Amino acid sequence: MQDFAQLLQYKADFWSLDAGLQEVLERINANPQIQTLYSQRYFPGKTTNPDRSYLRFAYAEQVEQKLFKQIIPELVERFVASFDTWCYYGFSYPKDNLVYEAEKGSDAPGCLTNPDYFRINQIDLHLESASLAEHLVFWETLKEKLGTLG
Repeated sequence: MQDFAQLLQYKADFWSLDAGLQEVLERINANPQIQTLYSQRYFPGKTTNPDRSYLRFAYAEQVEQKLFKQIIPELVERFVASFDTWCYYGFSYPKDNLVYEAEKGSDAPGCLTNPDYFRINQIDLHLESASLAEHLVFWETLKEKLGTLG
């Protein structure tokens, strides 16, 4: 939660949260088993990755089985039921922090200032859809499922 709180104070446009995500991410990051890393929220008129929402997060080992055996399958099944919606996930093993910049100030996000930031298992959850309603449900579902996972 400390890294997320620091991100909220950082004043660089590139790192600002997409509209409507702060409450969702605060709820998820309040769970000591989950730490969000990156996110992007769909909204109409967006020019880059226009139909995509995603969340990358790290997690504690004690919730890994529940994530892979329950949460992720339920999420994918829920959103692939629609004709024009695609939901998928990715997994990354711990790795070097390729965006680490030793000279960044202490107020910068952890992904820039901590060389070990990505030395943990990570999951990406993606939703691609032109439907705003689907994206809203996606984020509410993530807030509920990840915010209470334990």
